[in-house]
Amino acid sequence: MRTKTTLDQWLVLKTVIEQGGFAQAAEFLHRSQSTVSYAISQLQSQLGVKILQIEGRRATLTPIGKVLFHRATILLDSVNTIEKIAQDTQKDWPAEISIVIDDPFPRIVLANALKEFTNLSQTRVQLHEASLSGVIEALDQEYADIVTAFTTPKGYMEFCQAQIVQVAVAHINHPLHHLPFTPTIEDLKSYIQLVVRDSAKSTTVDRGFLEAPQRWTVASSQLAVSLLQQGIGFAWVPLHYLTNTTNLKPLTLEAGQTRRFFQNLLFGKKTPPNKAALAFSECIKTALNEYHLELELKLNNFLSKFK
Repeated sequence: MRTKTTLDQWLVLKTVIEQGGFAQAAEFLHRSQSTVSYAISQLQSQLGVKILQIEGRRATLTPIGKVLFHRATILLDSVNTIEKIAQDTQKDWPAEISIVIDDPFPRIVLANALKEFTNLSQTRVQLHEASLSGVIEALDQEYADIVTAFTTPKGYMEFCQAQIVQVAVAHINHPLHHLPFTPTIEDLKSYIQLVVRDSAKSTTVDRGFLEAPQRWTVASSQLAVSLLQQGIGFAWVPLHYLTNTTNLKPLTLEAGQTRRFFQNLLFGKKTPPNKAALAFSECIKTALNEYHLELELKLNNFLSKFK
């Protein structure tokens, strides 16, 4: 379909409105005032409607002009975005990056990093979730630009670490909260433990399991929390999944109530990372620093909630 108007005409209109008049727009665009006036005249003629009206010395939009101006602004923003994507690609900014996040990684950190990243680039982001050796599979398949992993395989570059805190919890009415003694790790083996499934399709590993005969395997910590809230079993759950829960209570154990470990954040390819991956790595480091500053306070608040 052939259009009647041009992007340049809409750009001139946008400049007239933003600058407050024809003379100001002409100066801003480095054009003559007659050229600016002609562009607006042609635009209105081609559309068959009056877009601008003069109030005093200022050009303002007519009612239909306001509607068209709003649409034109969206159009011009889209064109700018298209051009920026092309420019970024020329500067080794790919159109898309892939990120693989392991189950325990704090989602608030990811969200804050993504918010910051959107201010830097129009690069699309593909997010993938994995657990345990499923992350190693992502590295082997070389489709990820950034991954979180418990180990750093040979040939991959680590750029920071995330501290993960897990807390042993169960529903407030679970029998483990009403024993006449303080249970040990061995005592827990008599109860259903919920664990997160390894997402790898080939080799799988177990991490943090008690080898309990009633072990139930679930797809994610989020699903585990949902079952725990229904009174099913107990589990060690990453703290960030627990901060908004009201009916999950920390288990009082002789030892092992909390577990701490680190996840490594890696560039997912053995080749040098592209500029988008480097930029996102800086965003996630900043978000992690903020998260770590509040981690102990959030843990203490949760542990003391039911005291």
